[in-house]
Amino acid sequence: MDYLVYILELNQGFCEQFQASLPQKPCSEKKFSKLLRQALEKEKLEEYHGLIMEKACVSDSSPTGQRKFIKEYREVRKFCDQGVSILFCDAMHLVHNTVSSYCWLPKGKTCYEQSNSGRKRLNIFGAFDIERFELHFDADESNCNHDSTLRFFKKLESSIPPDIHTIFVILDNAAYHRHPELKEFFENSRIFPWFLPPYCPNLNLIERFWKFAKKHLVVNTFEEKYKTFRANLFQLLGCLDPHMEELKILKLLESTFEKLFFC
Repeated sequence: MDYLVYILELNQGFCEQFQASLPQKPCSEKKFSKLLRQALEKEKLEEYHGLIMEKACVSDSSPTGQRKFIKEYREVRKFCDQGVSILFCDAMHLVHNTVSSYCWLPKGKTCYEQSNSGRKRLNIFGAFDIERFELHFDADESNCNHDSTLRFFKKLESSIPPDIHTIFVILDNAAYHRHPELKEFFENSRIFPWFLPPYCPNLNLIERFWKFAKKHLVVNTFEEKYKTFRANLFQLLGCLDPHMEELKILKLLESTFEKLFFC
């Protein structure tokens, strides 16, 4: 999955062409590397091969667990037009401060960025519906624990139309996601927890959405006042329409779960 992200950042047209040329069945990393090199050489972009293969990393989780999750996801995905919804869920912790990114500078030159001295932060819990391309979120300064997670899920369920009878929420294995109070809530709601295999953030598409959000909110971006920083977050997450072209990477990633899974 991460390989596709870096290829897309390199050249979107090449990424879509290369993705379409991949074999239908999962291939080994060695074979993938060979196919990528051949495609890059054809487009005279071979110098990027080492960079892509070095930057991207494969999850530490077992291939069997990932393969099982992908297979189950594909089966459930077929029912998304029959009253079933699948939401990719996770929390993001956004500190009110500038995050420096890489840049090119002439030798001997120094780049300075403004930053804040405080450590105030927003905790955002989100649920992304890839089928309907909708983000449900809640943000405040409280800690992420079972209480705040329970509040979010209650709010989430009330915001989803009643004709959606089954809501699968894809979650990581954080301890508070398995709290007894949450288990009790799930037993009496339309929401069903669907836990990822251990150490598989690569399978949770909302991680890529959070990367997009951080890029627009804190990367090389300075906001002196926390009030403005907070308002910018709600404005961005509350209206995604201007960013649909940039966010189509999520659809592309979701459609290539199997092709970019390395055995």
